[in-house]
Amino acid sequence: MSQVGRLYLNTSFGSGFFDLQGAGHKTGFLYGFDLGYEIEEWLGIQGGYTYLYDRNMSIFSLGSSFAYPWHPFVYSLSVHAGVYAPEVGPKHFGLAPGAGIDIAVHDRIRIGLNYKRDFIFSDNRTTDMNRVYAGLKFYF
Repeated sequence: MSQVGRLYLNTSFGSGFFDLQGAGHKTGFLYGFDLGYEIEEWLGIQGGYTYLYDRNMSIFSLGSSFAYPWHPFVYSLSVHAGVYAPEVGPKHFGLAPGAGIDIAVHDRIRIGLNYKRDFIFSDNRTTDMNRVYAGLKFYF
């Protein structure tokens, strides 16, 4: 039985991988949360906060998610726009498409693994970041 019109809180922790333009990759620990509303079982909107520890950078985002439930699995795609705000330096705008898979362990709890590719735009270049993180989602 599908449930619609539900609020959820998704906590996350994982790592962000930056491409340093020929100098290899740099990784860093991240944690965050998303607060969302599932309009239909396949469509949701959410706002989120993520903190990338080694970069001292906060990410504030707003976007949508599209899910395909095939119980007990839920496959998802998402698109977010956000502000990337380091503690030192200028803020930048970015886009972050993503994909993930959740396992429904209860009708109100899911665990999952997610990936996002961030395109961070600045005045003269685009910085790319890959985020891989695990999450625990609670429905209300």
